[in-house]
Amino acid sequence: MRLIFHRYILPTLLPFLAAVTSLVAGASAYPGKVYWSLGTVLFVTAAAALSSRNNRLADTATEAAVEAKAQLATALTGAGQPLITVLAELSAAGRFGYREKIAVLQDRVVGIAKVQCGRTVAKNSSDHVRAVFYEFDPANRNRLVRKKFEGRNGLTPRLDFVAGRSRQDDGVVGLAQAENSLLVADIYVDAPAYLDRNGRSFRSLISIPVQAGGKSFGLFAVDSSEPGIFNDIDVRYATLLAGLLACGLALADHFGVVAGEAVS
Repeated sequence: MRLIFHRYILPTLLPFLAAVTSLVAGASAYPGKVYWSLGTVLFVTAAAALSSRNNRLADTATEAAVEAKAQLATALTGAGQPLITVLAELSAAGRFGYREKIAVLQDRVVGIAKVQCGRTVAKNSSDHVRAVFYEFDPANRNRLVRKKFEGRNGLTPRLDFVAGRSRQDDGVVGLAQAENSLLVADIYVDAPAYLDRNGRSFRSLISIPVQAGGKSFGLFAVDSSEPGIFNDIDVRYATLLAGLLACGLALADHFGVVAGEAVS
């Protein structure tokens, strides 16, 4: 009976719950819309984890690859609940308690990315992975300022990027303002033209714009001192984390507060 439940009932139930939460999100007022939408994310993620588990049982030829995906999906499902909780608390806090909750959300997003990204390639990837969030300066929308980072024994990433200062600064600020993510397997092989490779402490990189409601709040990046550590699965994972962070910053905006002040 348990096997039937896991293989046949749950795969049908989880997408149904995702559909229900999507409908509720569409009908809810902001910020309730954000909370219900994130519930949809959790149900979809859980369905993906279950699908990976069933695929692993059914296809032993690709067991290692599917196992890695299943572990990542399971980790995301487990990590997602605390993030949803913080967003709910942020929504309830309103103008008078949002600062602390935004800081907690940033800490958790950066910490989770540092631990989880790269694990599909190397289980001990967290030893040489670093995650960092850059936010647009509210006084200068052409400047990205480092807000939170974690990893690689506290090796401090660059403080800021300012459009017009250099070719690299222009490229990074432009990436934050655009919609596409960036995956670099090795900066000495496939880095974008604007990226200065000299003296860099990292070899591989993921960069994701942090955006919500048509507004860009900054850039979320994960890098590693080793080449070839990240893949498309890590990009999707980092994209979802960046989306959760953007939801929190959008809530701060909804409270009539400049997003940059919410994390200062």
